Amino acid sequence: MVSDSRAEATVLVAHADTGVRERIRRDLASRGFSVLTASPEEAQYLAESEGVDVVLTETPLPELSGDVDGAAWVCLGCSADGVDDSVPADADMDVLADRIRLHVAYRRRWSAHRQVESRKTRSLTAAQQRLLPRPGEVPGVRFGVVYAPALEAGGDFYDVIPLAHGSFGVLVADTVGHDLGASYVTGSLKSLTALSVSRDAHPTSVLEVLNEGLRPVLGGGRYVTALFARVDVVRGVLTLASAGHPSPLWVPLGGSPRFLEAQGDVLGVYPRIDTPEIRVPAPPGSRLYAFSDGLLEAVAQSVGERPRVAGILEAVAEEVRPYPVELAVAEIASRLVGEGRGQADDIVLLGVEV
Repeated sequence: MVSDSRAEATVLVAHADTGVRERIRRDLASRGFSVLTASPEEAQYLAESEGVDVVLTETPLPELSGDVDGAAWVCLGCSADGVDDSVPADADMDVLADRIRLHVAYRRRWSAHRQVESRKTRSLTAAQQRLLPRPGEVPGVRFGVVYAPALEAGGDFYDVIPLAHGSFGVLVADTVGHDLGASYVTGSLKSLTALSVSRDAHPTSVLEVLNEGLRPVLGGGRYVTALFARVDVVRGVLTLASAGHPSPLWVPLGGSPRFLEAQGDVLGVYPRIDTPEIRVPAPPGSRLYAFSDGLLEAVAQSVGERPRVAGILEAVAEEVRPYPVELAVAEIASRLVGEGRGQADDIVLLGVEV
């Protein structure tokens, strides 16, 4: 392998003929490029480890091409599916140098664009995280949460809101889609939830206000599913309503875990929605686990079939019953989702204790 000092761009010449490698190296170096030379067998390792901009090779590795964040793979004297470009083996060196510069300029522009977008996303992520309460930040409410957006900022949202007379409210919502557009909806959800509970904290009323406020915001076929629960600690009653959201898991003190099957229309689509409330006794020590559809998808992907997910959730919730609620939520997520490799959707799991 021969290496020149860093110049206009770094080119790796991977050719079986050492004479050809040396000729191309000299010609490109004289045109301002830093050039590495290697055999085709060494090309993959060097392309990944040496910060190469362009690989010139007679033996393309198509599975490595097409990634604008990596090197451009240019096939010399051959044509193969999947490579970024191909040029004649006897191409004029000035023409080849111009072609290399085009690939380098394109990738550098794309990289600069990605960096700008990444900074914007990090700012959005920080702003979004500030909207989400953490355990210990809501007086009088014991809860735990795992929040894992598929992107740096997500479309899932949760909130825990103290209410009058020792009650508190719990909201979990999921904007359909996990792109950055979905993440902008979370700011609206935060302000709309605060507005709704100040008017009427009954779950059906809260969801009606959310629907009214979201309809002008959403577009392009978007909608939001949501669950709002009100826990009256003094009376020992949990009241909840669902807007097309997955049913939460209820773990009553002294009883077996079960899902609370609430039905209702999604938010942001219809002028009026129907979200009937359900009520259950809620003695101290009972727990509610609310989550987004991303959790169900992650578990289904792990076990291979979605119908088994409900039973798995119930079993794990029973096993972690002795744990403090914050630790119980973390353990449920760890067992069911793991480290989230290949996560396709945002995930939120929120557990609250009466």
